[in-house]
Amino acid sequence: MKMVSTKSYLGISLLIAGILIASLYNYPVEKYVKTDTYSKRDFTVSGYFNSGDRLVLDITPDKMWSTFLFDWIRTDFIPKREDCRIQVKINNTYGESTVIDIIFLLLASPTGEEASLMPYAVYPVNSTGGLTNIGKAETEGLVEATVETEGEYTASIVLMGNLTVSFLKAVGNAVPPKSIRLLRYVKIYDYKYRQIAPVGGFLIVAGLTIIAVDYRWAKKVARRRHVLPKRLPNRQRLFLRVDVTSNEMSFFNFN
Repeated sequence: MKMVSTKSYLGISLLIAGILIASLYNYPVEKYVKTDTYSKRDFTVSGYFNSGDRLVLDITPDKMWSTFLFDWIRTDFIPKREDCRIQVKINNTYGESTVIDIIFLLLASPTGEEASLMPYAVYPVNSTGGLTNIGKAETEGLVEATVETEGEYTASIVLMGNLTVSFLKAVGNAVPPKSIRLLRYVKIYDYKYRQIAPVGGFLIVAGLTIIAVDYRWAKKVARRRHVLPKRLPNRQRLFLRVDVTSNEMSFFNFN
C-alpha cells in the first residue's frame, strides 16, 4: 500500500484550509445600522419604518418624575423597591398596536440629596400586529422590536403609574419626558470575510504546488527503483592445455 508523505499531508491541509477560507468570500453577516432618529420632548413621537427594520423605543425621564411627581406615579411593582410604571402604546397606520410596560426604579444619589429613575424591566402586555420579537433592547434604548408591517409608527405614553396621561393633563401635573425617541435600524449585509479571501487563494496555490512537487519527486524515485541494473559480460576464463605427445601448448575457453 502506497503511503502518503508528510509533504502531501501538508499540501492537502493547506488546500482544504484555502478552499474553506475562499468559500467565505460571499458569506454575508447580518447587522443593523441606525439611519433615523425621531425625537420629541412630548408624550408622543412618530416615525416611518419599512418591513424588516428594527424599531427601538427610548424614554429619558424628566427630573420632575423622581421628585415632584413620583408620589403620583409610584406603583411598587418590585418588592422592597421604589418603582413606577410607564406604559407605552405603539400604533401604526393600519391600526395595529402594541402595548408595553416599562418599569423604572427610583435611585438615590450617594449623598441622598437627589434621586433619579433607572429603567429596570420591560414587559410586553399585548400586540395586535405590526411588530414582532418585542423585548428589552440589548444596547441603545429601552425596547426593541422587528417591524412586520411598513408604515408610520407612533409611540405614546398612555399611563404613568396607574394614572392616565389625559388625567395628569387635566389636573395640571402632566410633565412630559425629557425625550421620547424612536430609532430606526436598517438591516444590511456585511461581507467582512472578503478581506481574508486572498489568503485562501494563496493557501490553495501553495497546497497544489506542494502536492504537485511531492508527486513528481515520488514518481521520479519510483522510476529509479524499477530500472534493472546492467548485466556485466561474462569474464572468459582461459586455461592452458599441453599436448605431451606433440609438445604443443594451446589455450581454450571454459565457460
